[in-house]
Order: sequence, then structure tokens, then C-alpha cells
Amino acid sequence: MQRVITIAVLVLLAAAVVFLFLGGSADEGLVFWTTDHEPDRMKIQREIAEEFAAARGGGAGASRVSVQPVPEQKLKEVLSQQIAAGMLPDVIRAGIEHVVGYERDGLLDAEMATAVIKDLGVDSFAAGALAPVKRGGMYLAVPVDGWAQGIWYRKDLFDAKGLKAPTDWPAILAAAEALTVRDELDPRYGIALPRHPGSQYPQQIFEQLAMSAGARLFDDEGKVDCDQPAIRRTVELWKKLSRFCPEKTLVEPAQAQLLYLTGKAAMIFYSPYILDDIAGMTDKKDNLDRPDLAKVTGFAPVISEEPGGRGAGYAQLVYLCIMKDAPPVAKDWCRHLLTDAYMRICFMSAGGKVPVRSAALAEWRKHPCFEAYDGAIPDLLIKGLDASGRWGFREGRAFPLIADVYSKHVFAEALNEMVADDLSVDETMKRIVRKMAPFLEEPAAR
Repeated sequence: MQRVITIAVLVLLAAAVVFLFLGGSADEGLVFWTTDHEPDRMKIQREIAEEFAAARGGGAGASRVSVQPVPEQKLKEVLSQQIAAGMLPDVIRAGIEHVVGYERDGLLDAEMATAVIKDLGVDSFAAGALAPVKRGGMYLAVPVDGWAQGIWYRKDLFDAKGLKAPTDWPAILAAAEALTVRDELDPRYGIALPRHPGSQYPQQIFEQLAMSAGARLFDDEGKVDCDQPAIRRTVELWKKLSRFCPEKTLVEPAQAQLLYLTGKAAMIFYSPYILDDIAGMTDKKDNLDRPDLAKVTGFAPVISEEPGGRGAGYAQLVYLCIMKDAPPVAKDWCRHLLTDAYMRICFMSAGGKVPVRSAALAEWRKHPCFEAYDGAIPDLLIKGLDASGRWGFREGRAFPLIADVYSKHVFAEALNEMVADDLSVDETMKRIVRKMAPFLEEPAAR
């Protein structure tokens, strides 16, 4: 449980309004940080917390849950400030790269997480969701949901040009060029790649493309290896594709989403959180290029460097992390989120929250958003999860250093500089190595 924030920490947090909620008091009950920080999702999560407290007798104290939003990109920074203040939340909803960082720093209560998983049944969870957090007979955190990234593309535009689905590098490059319309009044872009140096978004896309070329950021000894041919080839591909992207826009996820919805971009890499928007089920429905956009949208979750080659997917698995010194009620809260409240959690964004509990898949498939698409979309979302990999995990090994690499936005910065300043691939590779220098001598694996 959190205690009162000191004046020093308040001064540090005052620079960013988003941090000011991270107070707390002894009678606050359980403190739950969630990266589902959007207002509509916060409303649902707080309703779930109120119902949880009411079912346990209500009132102040341990049965209460304070749901506090923390954007994913700020999670490491905010937690570091809370640790410095001697305060930890009790449960954090976080991606797998954060979990291994918490393991390294000794912040997790694996015994409580393991108890939750065993109470619910180990076999009730997808094996792929448990594997990254399994350590012997223990589990670091409790899987809750996941999503697979891929290319969302306009099937109608591809068909009109006789283009192949964008499942390999030559097909992606050919489509990006063919579908770019250089019109000053109404430009159209073959693809929209992000150019935001302080975002995880470019890293996620680059990582999937690099994995499709066989790149591994960590070598067999667990050391960072960023100066390798496969990464260089991926940088070359990025530079080629950038010719068919918006020239003057620092594309963030929201901009990429809007470019696709309005028909300005024929392809974007995106998580399935966009599923509801394409289907016209959100406040973005008035932006749709055509009302049946979902029917003419395809999804390619697995990418290969060459046609017919071994493909790579990128997925984000999300966990409930029970932190050290959390009260026993933390287990009950996690169980509640994975049982009575589970479908409400998953239905906050059905595409972006694929259930990791097999018994929930049938109900998840019934979500209305899938009706707008052809019947293959749910299977493609699951396929993407099954075929996914991450640089931070390989063959039963975890590389906690990946959390630090992500937080420094090494690849996002270097790729943005390459495009903005028209740098050569050689110069970009030098900058990647230079930016990665603080990590090159650190042990990465465990």
C-alpha cells in the first residue's frame, strides 16, 4: 500500500500533470496501476473496483481498490520516482518487457502470482503466455491478455493494382510504391511509418521487421549485438519505405491511425486496438474513408524478409504484476480480474485484448466488432500471438536489459534522425551503435 508522498517527490512530479494522481494514504486500500489509461477504460476499471469492494463488504480499508492510470511510455519513469520515495503500488498491469525489469530489480512477489495461477489452473492459461514468466516452478506475474501487431491494409486498393498481400518485404515495398499518389492537394501514402523519437511505436515495428530478417539483439552470451547485417538490412528497408510516407509529419500512433481511417495511407503497422475504429464503432466513425472500411481491410500479422520465408510476428503480452509487500487482497483482485470481470476487461478493446485463458476465447469471438470484418480476423489475431517473438526473450531465456533499451528509445531516435536529416544507412548504423553504447558491456540474460 502507498503512503503519503513526500514534498520532494511532489516537486519532481509537478512537471507532468499525469503524475499528480500517484499519491496515496494508508486507508486507500489496494493501489492498482493500469496502462489502460483512456477515459472510457478507466471508467470500466473503476466500476469493477467498486463492485469488488462492495462484494467484500465495501467501505474503506483493504477491500477498496484505487485504480490509477499510468501511460505505458511513462511507466518506468513514474515507478522509479515512486521507488525513490519508498512507495510501491500493489499491482501493476504491464507489458512483458517491464516484468523482466521488475524481476531484475527484485520488485515482484512471485509467490502470490504463482498462487493465483495455480488457483485458477495452470492449464487454463495459454502456454505461450506463461512461458516468458516461468522460473522453475514459479511464475513472476499473472498473464491477463495480449495483442499481435501487424500490417492493416486496404484489400480493395491492393486488388485494383494486382498487388500481393503485404506479408514479405518485396510485397510491402512494391505496394508502398504503387499506392503512393504524389498530389499536392490530396496526397496518398503507400504506408505510414512512425517518426516519433520518444515513442515505443517505431521500436515495435522495427523489431518485427528485424526479427523477420533473423536479427537478434542479444547474442548467445547475452550481450547486446546491434551492429549486424540483419539490422542493417532492416534500416535499409526503413529508409526505402520512408519515401512513401508523410514527409513532414512526426507520425505517432494517433496520426497513423487517422491516416488509415481517412484513406490517406494504404498500409499501417498497428496493434489490433484499431479494430473497433475501422469497424466504425467509436467516435472516429465520421473519419472513415468509406462506411464499409472493415470489409475491405486485411491484416497481415506475420512478416518474412523473402516470399515464403520464415515469418516473424510481434506481440505484446500483458501481465498483472503483484509487487513485493502487497497485501494478500492483491491475489483476490487479480483473481477477480481474471474471472468475474474478465470479459469486461477483454471487451474494453476486443482486438487489443486477446484472452490468454482458453475458456474465454469462444465468448471473445462473439464481440460485435468482429461482425464487420470477414470471418478470418479473430483467427489472424490468435495466429499473430502464436507466431510472435520478442527480442527480450529467446529459448527460455529472458533479457531484462531490454526494458532499458526500450526506455531509451534508441531505434526510434536513430530512425527519426535518418529520415528527418536524410542520413545514410552507414551513418544511421553508427548512431545506433553509439546510442546503444551504455548497454554493450552489461550482462543481459538470466
